[in-house]
Amino acid sequence: MLFLAAYAVTGGDVILRAIRNVSRRQIFDENFLMSVATGGAFCIGQYSEAVAVMLFYKIGMLFQDRQWRSPESPSPS
Repeated sequence: MLFLAAYAVTGGDVILRAIRNVSRRQIFDENFLMSVATGGAFCIGQYSEAVAVMLFYKIGMLFQDRQWRSPESPSPS
């Protein structure tokens, strides 16, 4: 139960974005794929793995967002 709560906190917004994108028929984006991968880990009993993968994904997204917002970041080409 603790892992489920941790998963909801770390990945709740990713799952909601995945559901919203699926309803718009945009299935294969990173939110959907992360939800499927971590959901699969839950199904096979790898709860800590699911939470860790979602946590590391969110940390990576944070770094990516900070990089794009940084004034000295190179322009995308």
